[in-house]
Amino acid sequence: MQGYANRISSSISDIYTGTGESVNFRTETNITVASSENKIKNSDHKFVIGDQGKLPGSKGKDLVGGNTKMGEKTINIAQNILDRGEAKDDDDHAGTGLTPAGQASLEMTAGHEFGHSATLNHPKTGTLNKNIMHQATEANAGKSITEEQVLKMEKAYKDGKMNK
Repeated sequence: MQGYANRISSSISDIYTGTGESVNFRTETNITVASSENKIKNSDHKFVIGDQGKLPGSKGKDLVGGNTKMGEKTINIAQNILDRGEAKDDDDHAGTGLTPAGQASLEMTAGHEFGHSATLNHPKTGTLNKNIMHQATEANAGKSITEEQVLKMEKAYKDGKMNK
């Protein structure tokens, strides 16, 4: 399980680190596997692995790979995507966060759900090219965020709309 946690951690750090016109941003994570020796604390954010179609809020939809309520600390990931890795450099889907078969990877799904945890919505279809907040089925889904999205997360944090 720690291998999956490391992949999620690396992906979130990559996606949510960058430079804008008026802001530099960097996300650091320390994702570990909970156990009897490493208990979850109230202040922790958590990724919960569950059965596809049975994730909270998925309403039985088998296509849902993850689900997170806006601003909340619990991110739900479907177990069936854990072994889905990103396409390599020589593949048509390289750099998008998709698998070689065009499905959402663990890295893309975790980064997308992390965005919901940080109060980001899905953008309108056809906008924000290669943005992490597009659902994987959108043609312009990817692994980037905008400066405006970073500023929205900062405001949400300051306004107490995160970490619920």
